[in-house]
Amino acid sequence: MSVIYYAAMSVDGFIATATGGVEWLETLPPVDDGYGYDAFYGGVDALVMGRATYEQIQDFGEWPYAGKPAWVLGRGLLPAMHPDVIISQASVQEVMAEIRARGLGVTWLVGGGQLARAFLDAGLVTELYVTITPHLLGAGIPLLAPGATQVTALRLLDSRVYDVGVVQLRYAVASSGES
Repeated sequence: MSVIYYAAMSVDGFIATATGGVEWLETLPPVDDGYGYDAFYGGVDALVMGRATYEQIQDFGEWPYAGKPAWVLGRGLLPAMHPDVIISQASVQEVMAEIRARGLGVTWLVGGGQLARAFLDAGLVTELYVTITPHLLGAGIPLLAPGATQVTALRLLDSRVYDVGVVQLRYAVASSGES
């Protein structure tokens, strides 16, 4: 079972503006392989996201992850916008136990530095897949919120540099409790 935090960030370490905006990502020129997203997403079995990411996705219109179960964690959430959405107030450990019980393998942590931090601090993240874009935001939502984990060893699995200035780094979390 893999739990992958897959995210795009600015060179200065932000995944969104202070108001949660990600419009700056739309300025990236298209590339033949879509920056690897389609290949990555094709291998995903389940998704987990936090309230803020879920609410932002609701503004997109149609649910973009049809056919894959998606757990949304948080309190005071809006109702599920699609049959594949599971609204939950469970702990990250309980959610992962449910995902395992359903026989699902690769889980994508969709956006949210706080959510990723909670999974990382619980020893559940197995990989970080970070796409660094040629932007400086100056402020915003960091890749990872501050947390209990002080030092986490990572092992580089893959890297890719695109001519447009995008760099992708894929790391294994060496201290992960999952296998």
